[in-house]
Amino acid sequence: MKKADSKRDKYGRKVSGLIMDVDMSCPTVIAHARQVNDINAFMSRQHIDPDCHYAFHRLFNQGDAAGFNWNKGGRLYSLGGGYQSYPQTDRKLIKINGEPVVEIDIRASHLTILHALMKIPFDPSTDPYGIADLPRSVVKSWVTMTLGNDKFQEKWSDGAKERFQEEFGQKLQAEYPLKETRTKILSRLPILSNWETSPYRWGELQYLESCAIIDAVHKLAMVHKVCALPVHDSLIVPISQQAIAEKVLKEEFNRHIGVVPIITVK
Repeated sequence: MKKADSKRDKYGRKVSGLIMDVDMSCPTVIAHARQVNDINAFMSRQHIDPDCHYAFHRLFNQGDAAGFNWNKGGRLYSLGGGYQSYPQTDRKLIKINGEPVVEIDIRASHLTILHALMKIPFDPSTDPYGIADLPRSVVKSWVTMTLGNDKFQEKWSDGAKERFQEEFGQKLQAEYPLKETRTKILSRLPILSNWETSPYRWGELQYLESCAIIDAVHKLAMVHKVCALPVHDSLIVPISQQAIAEKVLKEEFNRHIGVVPIITVK
């Protein structure tokens, strides 16, 4: 499936693009579909408790953008939302084939990819979101908000404000004015200073990430017979399979991006 490029209304809110027709005779489409079908066939033989997953589809974005070649977006989504719509606390309660799970995550995935594309050294083992005088969640919210847009935003996103309110019981803008916060973050992450003119956008970052994640899911299923449930830049796997899942995820990320990522456990 592919969608037209998302637009924004006069208030800056994202308006989802329309679903576009797909040429099912295209060799690239056939290859992507075959991989998703392989994964769905394997998943249909697994027992996931609670019953929170039916099947995956792969969603590409910006299908009407110049130069589109199935290289924008591309994440694997659980139909209907499924377990991917669960809060992290509830995902921890999932069982795969009767076994408790662990969620392994690529630390600062898009920042790692952007540094690799720009050929700028980056050490994700030093937490890029750890900045003095700023809560880690605030830094991460700003980076996520920035990388999801083409320009620096003038206001905190509704999601960022809601998360801050839930975590601290305060108003985000009052505690951390956006412009002052941006200046502090850019001093720690100078690669984002030129984000507005960067040759790379969120679609390319998400595509490379999705390739690494989906190839890891496919390899774990087809080669190692391990069920791995993707959640954007993380995998939920049976706790006994954590080591092999980490190994495969690092290998696939390195194969696509040229960098061995830092894996953390949620």
